[in-house]
Amino acid sequence: MEMPDFRRDPQLMIEAIRVVGADRCILTTDLGQNYNPAPAEGMRMMIGYMLKYGLSEKEIELMIKTNPAKLLGLD
Repeated sequence: MEMPDFRRDPQLMIEAIRVVGADRCILTTDLGQNYNPAPAEGMRMMIGYMLKYGLSEKEIELMIKTNPAKLLGLD
């Protein structure tokens, strides 16, 4: 299954993350509709795109694991 079209150019997302800093961002999806991939699969595909467009594994881990845990007080 292919990722649905982005509403914004992925490169613009990367640039915004770089300006703000990955330590201040959370990467998530709003998938789950019948016409889109399941949320977990969509997240996997989004991570693949973000890696392809230049985010590091460390930046992605911050945005999908570390930062959400801090926000929820689970760190």
